[in-house]
Amino acid sequence: GNRSRTAGVAISVALVDSSVNALSGPRSVVTDSTGLATFGGLVVLGPAGTVRLRFAATGLPDTTSAEIAVAAAPPTQ
Repeated sequence: GNRSRTAGVAISVALVDSSVNALSGPRSVVTDSTGLATFGGLVVLGPAGTVRLRFAATGLPDTTSAEIAVAAAPPTQ
């Protein structure tokens, strides 16, 4: 990805194609003191398959992830 190397930059994440899946959890975080953005608790909802994520920040070019495999959650009892 594009590392900002700047603390305090707001980074947002979205699905490239949200026609089937959805995101749950924090969709915007602020970079830490090293410029790293960590999306803890981000979950992809929907059927198993693959998704791509787009990350954006004001003043920086957007970047898109490689395909991410989404597996079905194990059954609950």
